[in-house]
Amino acid sequence: MKRKLLFFFIIVELALILFLAQDIYKKYSVSKQASVSIIERETIAFPGGGLKYFYEPLAVSDSIYTINSDTLNDGSEYQTQKPENTYRIVAMGDSVTFGLYVNTKDSYPEVLERLLNNASCRNTFEVINLGMRGYDIRYTLERYKLRGAKYNPDLAIWFVQQGNFSKIQELIQEKVNAQYKTGSPEENAVRAQADIISVVGEKNIVEYQSSFLKDFAKLHKKEFVMYSFKDGLWGEPEGQVRNFTEKYPLGHFYKTALDLKKNGALFPDAHPNKKGYLLMAQDLFDYLWQNNIIPC
Repeated sequence: MKRKLLFFFIIVELALILFLAQDIYKKYSVSKQASVSIIERETIAFPGGGLKYFYEPLAVSDSIYTINSDTLNDGSEYQTQKPENTYRIVAMGDSVTFGLYVNTKDSYPEVLERLLNNASCRNTFEVINLGMRGYDIRYTLERYKLRGAKYNPDLAIWFVQQGNFSKIQELIQEKVNAQYKTGSPEENAVRAQADIISVVGEKNIVEYQSSFLKDFAKLHKKEFVMYSFKDGLWGEPEGQVRNFTEKYPLGHFYKTALDLKKNGALFPDAHPNKKGYLLMAQDLFDYLWQNNIIPC
């Protein structure tokens, strides 16, 4: 298995070299394009470390988002030391977890926190939002290392969808910077993604991203829920998540039957709207409660 993973890492490094010398472009239908995101430099910071393009939001409070001093889209500041009788949850993932387009207070982690604290439990609940737009699996793991682990969470809820497994955000940004000087950021990111899949192969990318799930389990060592929409995962990515959670007694995979589209709870680009996040939070609350995952 170690040799197999090493092979994938070598493929990725070789692909990066090829990208700097080639301009391979294949047209992908909209249905096959993974969600991609380009870095908006005026709103993010690069903390450094092993990932060249890893990014986090700058602390800010505007008409929509409240980014706290720890770069989290969260209405609260949290002590590193967990208060007594507090059950702490970290919410992990991409723009859906972040709460794109809605006020910070309306993101699903914020709504879930209020639902839990209104449930007449003996504990106080904190739900800390680690989500960020455009993250793949590796970036989400890096976010947990930098921002989440220090809070000593009792539970992690990791929202995953197909695009998190079928792209490598680090290579997308590298290729855009090296080759694409014209076109919109979104178009350039999609072109870079198509090129990467052409060279590396989508199956290899999925395997590469899935390898970081084990690293997360080694770091967290507590209960976690891998959460996805009913049509959010399919094929090999779903198989990887199911196999991963089955290996850990404290791991759960929850693929909700909630249909946000049918409920008129999505923006045109398929991100949840305010109603959508409320439905997500209630759905997660019911799942956690009914499966005795939270203490009460």
